[in-house]
Amino acid sequence: MDTLIFKEASYEKDGLKTFTGLASPYEKAGDAILTYFSSKLSTVCVLDGVSSSKSPNESSKLCKSTLKAFFKSKRAFKIDEYKDVIEGLNKEMNKKGLASTLSQVVISEEHIFAFTIGDSQIFLYDKDDELVYESWPQNVGFSNSKENSNGNIILNWLGNDYVRFEVAQFEKNRIKSGVVISDGVLDFLEVSKQSLKDIKKSLLEDYQKISSNNLLDDSSFVYFEY
Repeated sequence: MDTLIFKEASYEKDGLKTFTGLASPYEKAGDAILTYFSSKLSTVCVLDGVSSSKSPNESSKLCKSTLKAFFKSKRAFKIDEYKDVIEGLNKEMNKKGLASTLSQVVISEEHIFAFTIGDSQIFLYDKDDELVYESWPQNVGFSNSKENSNGNIILNWLGNDYVRFEVAQFEKNRIKSGVVISDGVLDFLEVSKQSLKDIKKSLLEDYQKISSNNLLDDSSFVYFEY
C-alpha cells in the first residue's frame, strides 16, 4: 500500500537528538507531531485526531498549536499550569466536536515527564537500553490485537466530557532515550516486545518501507535520545 503522506525529520540541540516520522493513507493526516526545543525546557508530542470526531486533522492541529504556544511562553515546567491548559483545551475541543489523543514527553533541566491521554503510547529506556516505562493505552485492548475486534475503541481522549491523563516523572539522568507513538504504529510494530536496537532500525531506517506495506491508519512517532 502506498502512502499519500509521508514525512520524516531529524533535529539535534544541546545534546538532544530527535527523529520523527508520519505516514498517512489519507489526503489530510489525522496525526500531528509537536517538537519544541530550548535549553531549559523541551517537549515532543504525538497527537492522533480521533476518526469519529468532526475533523481528525483539525483536532490534532488545534492541540499542537495550543501546546506549542504554551511551551514557547515558559522557561520552567509547572504541572499545575500544564493541567490548566489541558483542561481549557479539552473544553474547547468538546464544544467544537473535536477529539484527539495525546502522548507527550516534557524535558526540564532536572526531570522528564510523560503524559498520556488516550491510546497513543510512550516507551522510555535507561542507559542500558532497558525499558523502564510503558504508558498504559486507554483503550479496549491494542489496535493490532486480532483476538479483539474492538481493540481500537478509545476510552479517553481530549474533547471528552471528563478528560484524565496518566503521568509519570523520572530523574533526567535515569532516562537515555524514548519513543512516542500513535496507535497506528502498533499495527506493524510491537514496540514493547522488541529490543531498542530493532525498534530504532524499524523507525529510523525502514519506516517508509514498513509503513507503506502495512499502513492501515495514520501512524506517527518521535524517537529521542541524549
